[in-house]
Amino acid sequence: MRMRPPGIINTTSLMPRTFTSFALVLVTASAACGANNVRPHYRPFIDAVLDTIPVPPDAVVDSLEIVVTERGFEIARITSSEGFLETKWFDLDAGRSGGTYTRHPDRVIRLRFFAEFGRDSSTVLRSEAAYRPRLDPSLPDREAEAMVPIGHPGDSLLQSVLDQLRPAADRVEP
Repeated sequence: MRMRPPGIINTTSLMPRTFTSFALVLVTASAACGANNVRPHYRPFIDAVLDTIPVPPDAVVDSLEIVVTERGFEIARITSSEGFLETKWFDLDAGRSGGTYTRHPDRVIRLRFFAEFGRDSSTVLRSEAAYRPRLDPSLPDREAEAMVPIGHPGDSLLQSVLDQLRPAADRVEP
């Protein structure tokens, strides 16, 4: 039998253990980075509507879900734990979700709500009604969007959702 000189380690016996540890570290790191988050990495528009509601963010998002679905919106993305709700594109002429590309892109809107903790268990809510002033398929969705102008039917719809939200949020238990 041949003896191995001292100081030489058989690397093949360490390979499976090292590979398993490395894979475990990668999986843990990717989970810690928030790769599964629903809330987007971008912030609300600067001119988003700002409001403070005296209930926690998850209760606000749950109430928003009820209010916007009653208005005929379909939900695209929602997460109460992250404080985010986004509707699908809503055609103002048809009064229903759908119709992302029409002859009048200014008549198709999307609502987004960003809810964050404020003082005394309240919520700072930033709300936006976004539209595409012009259709440019070369731009990512967010870069082609803007807040609807004041007086736009989408702005009026957002305001009515927010008016209906406060009583609905008060009914939800924190």
